[in-house]
Amino acid sequence: MLPLLERALAREGLAVADPGNPDALTRVSCDGEDRLTLTGPDGQVVRTRSFHELTRTVRTW
Repeated sequence: MLPLLERALAREGLAVADPGNPDALTRVSCDGEDRLTLTGPDGQVVRTRSFHELTRTVRTW
């Protein structure tokens, strides 16, 4: 799943940071139901069901 996420975000000009990096401003996680959760630098949390929805959300930030 990580390679798909990396490609989807790269198309939006973003890179996937090392999960252990405490300085990462935006975080993406996946729950057991294949939903993606995006947490922005301001603490805003958005839950999406697809990479397409995730990238559309990233474009609006």
